[in-house]
Amino acid sequence: MRTDDIPLPPEAARRPEVRREPLMLGGDAQPLFGWYHVADAVPRRDAVVVICNPMGYEYAHGHRSLRHLADDLARSGVPVLRFDYHGSGDSPGLETDAGRLRRWQDDIHAAIAAAQALSGSARVGLLGVRLGATLAALVAAQREVDWLVLWNVCASGRRHVRELQALDMAAGGGQRPVSAPLEPAGFLVSGETQEAVKAVQLTRESLRVSGRALLVARDDLIGEEDALREHLLTLGIATDAIACAGYADMMAEPVHTVVPRQALDGIVQWMVAQTVLRGAAPPLLASPAGAAQARFTHATADGRKVALTETLCALGNEGQLFGLLAQADGAEVGVRPMVVLFNAGTVHHVGPNRLYVTLAREFAALGFPTVRCDLEGLGDSVQRGTGRENHPYPDSAVPDAQQVLHSLRERFGVREFVLMGLCSGAYTAFQTGLVEQAAQISELVLINPLTWRWVEGDAVDTKHFSAVAHYKGTMRRLDSWKKLLRGQVNLVYLGGVVLSHLRKQVASRVSALNEIFFPSRGPLLSRQLRQLFAAKRHVTLIVSSGDPGWDMLQDGARQTARRAIKSGDLALEFIDDADHTFSREAARQRVVAAIGQRLLQRFGG
Repeated sequence: MRTDDIPLPPEAARRPEVRREPLMLGGDAQPLFGWYHVADAVPRRDAVVVICNPMGYEYAHGHRSLRHLADDLARSGVPVLRFDYHGSGDSPGLETDAGRLRRWQDDIHAAIAAAQALSGSARVGLLGVRLGATLAALVAAQREVDWLVLWNVCASGRRHVRELQALDMAAGGGQRPVSAPLEPAGFLVSGETQEAVKAVQLTRESLRVSGRALLVARDDLIGEEDALREHLLTLGIATDAIACAGYADMMAEPVHTVVPRQALDGIVQWMVAQTVLRGAAPPLLASPAGAAQARFTHATADGRKVALTETLCALGNEGQLFGLLAQADGAEVGVRPMVVLFNAGTVHHVGPNRLYVTLAREFAALGFPTVRCDLEGLGDSVQRGTGRENHPYPDSAVPDAQQVLHSLRERFGVREFVLMGLCSGAYTAFQTGLVEQAAQISELVLINPLTWRWVEGDAVDTKHFSAVAHYKGTMRRLDSWKKLLRGQVNLVYLGGVVLSHLRKQVASRVSALNEIFFPSRGPLLSRQLRQLFAAKRHVTLIVSSGDPGWDMLQDGARQTARRAIKSGDLALEFIDDADHTFSREAARQRVVAAIGQRLLQRFGG
């Protein structure tokens, strides 16, 4: 059990309540998505903090911990604005757009102005993580800031790009031309951006900090803090430094992340020590016109320019679930089904490798309004009271999903839904389709499911099916047969996989006979699929070439699945050369195109 995988203690409910307000910043000219955190019952201090996110996979993995940090600062009396840069997270734009480094710095300037307006405080602290810390420092060289907190900062841009190149090669990217984009851990970095980042060397920048700076190092690796601290001291900037455990766990795969309490407490205590209580009562949170929506032009995969609107949504019976609705300008909700995307694992609503943002905007451009949302305890739908956050299969998943559908029906008059999700999101969509009676659900799009039935305490065991899928793929490659002939294959393990597969094949065919002759006593999955088909709810199964979803479906509902494919109740689509979360851009393009084509076939193009 992870150290923070324990239900929240009762005293958590007695902590000052944090009000979290989602906002679209910057107006229609350059909208950015952000969250403002403030604790109204706490005496306010004379400061506001802007959190500058890391980039790429570090943004997705660190999201949970930085949300906790924003809450902790707010409870200490320091309101916080966290935001997504253009081309990242929920903000408009693409990772490959031109002028990334300059645009990201402009975004921080816009976030500072918004934070000052929202908090009524002129004194601003910038708090950046990794490349976000680099950007915060570059902005501090352009304008004076009151405080600067740099956490595991990338002081040398050239060194950071080398790290990205190594990460890309480790993931199978191979040697790329200098101008080619990198794909470290599922996120694109263009050749232009690489060159711009390489030119950054913070020890050559003249930073301006009127108060103090804090360098937060990790305790398990040697970073770049020592040289940067010497540089800041030569600039006359009083600089403190701390080394904290937990950074690697904070950046683990989202389902395994551990909030680094030592580091968060150290940052909060330092920030409080730099500030004083405000004399006058702070203003209430402003509600700027248009803050609940953003309008922007989206460049689709097929080269079109489509005007989209994204609307912030408080969903659920008490508005406790966060969602974002994407729709084409002028498109009426209700003409085509609304697509609803449920969390993939414990990744927040942007999806792995920002996949859900791409899906939502591409579907919206096709005329299908699409909502990406967080279930309670995941992403920006904060766990209320006692309970357990960051669980990929929470007991509340299906009730939450039903509340989302009911909220969308009431607010937007939606008549028809398509439920969709990757991994545990596929499970949520499948189970919701089985139990939801009020909403009209026409289609379930299940992407790489890893289980059809979750019971707390069970483990999702896909080892056998994953091994079979792997060997099926290798059988089609000549180099695999060469390895076999050279004795480079573990024949004992391979034999065990084959024997286990044969046993499962026999058991599956026995189950298939029950499906035919005793359908009411057939396997549970078979009965569930027939229940969906009887309710006119079609199923589309999207499976990466190396994923076990189709084999798992056949194992539990062989005859039902095969008959459903013939009748058209079930559609099956394999995505070649794709891993479980589509961490390569080419694979993401294929899966987006495949699902978009399926929607148009089902509901008209």
